[in-house]
Amino acid sequence: MGFKDLPRGWAERPITDPDIFEDVVDLVASEQSRREGAVYLLLTHPDGRMLQPLAIHDVPPGAPGVDDAHRWRAALDELAQHGACSLVVVRARRGPAERTPDDDALFGVLAAAAEAAGLDVQGQAVATPSGIVTLGPPGTEELSRPA
Repeated sequence: MGFKDLPRGWAERPITDPDIFEDVVDLVASEQSRREGAVYLLLTHPDGRMLQPLAIHDVPPGAPGVDDAHRWRAALDELAQHGACSLVVVRARRGPAERTPDDDALFGVLAAAAEAAGLDVQGQAVATPSGIVTLGPPGTEELSRPA
């Protein structure tokens, strides 16, 4: 499966629907982002349909530092002030399609920033050149699939 396999009408379904989630991540996270690194914030309507994907390309590799946490908090506060209410977070990076401690650190910072901003994190994923790792909402079990 991949983004070319998305069914008709997928945009009318919640992007966290397990039947389409990984394919939507595959569609949004470009190959270049997977090589160079990026974070995607997929803003969603209250019913879970994708509203707008935002790509942030100047994300340093590795675990986020204290300054990074402050920047994420400010960015998510700004989104909430402009009406965002929920999102899915995708980390695009090099490496194998498996969860890493750096991924956990980044998702932890983003989940805390989202909670402080009043945003609901509906799902999390890692996109690499070798596949997608679905982490689900904070605290859920991960599932992975090769590319």
